[in-house]
Amino acid sequence: MFSVLFFFHAFNLLSLTQKKKAMENEKILKKLDRLEKLLSLSTKEILTAEEAELYSGYTLSYIYKLTHARKIPYSKPNNGAVFFKKSDIDNYRLKNYNKSVDQLENEALNYINSRKK
Repeated sequence: MFSVLFFFHAFNLLSLTQKKKAMENEKILKKLDRLEKLLSLSTKEILTAEEAELYSGYTLSYIYKLTHARKIPYSKPNNGAVFFKKSDIDNYRLKNYNKSVDQLENEALNYINSRKK
């Protein structure tokens, strides 16, 4: 009886270990797939909505919300798919840029020095 229980327990542990490894492998494959897609975007200047989602980190619904509100420039040739320039996405993401204290101090000094002349 003991050997049957031991075998059953050992089999369950082995099965759990295999499942865990399979899950880890699946996670690795998903990350690898995402990296491949991001690398392919590095050479593109014009992105589809799905590519913009991957590039920006925004959800697809949020991207469409931005286009509907005309908060981000886009192109929709022949009333078809929506396309975005990478630079427009970057500009939107950096829209509310906050300068560091050092940058503000340098600007203040430059302003004061330019007024002294």
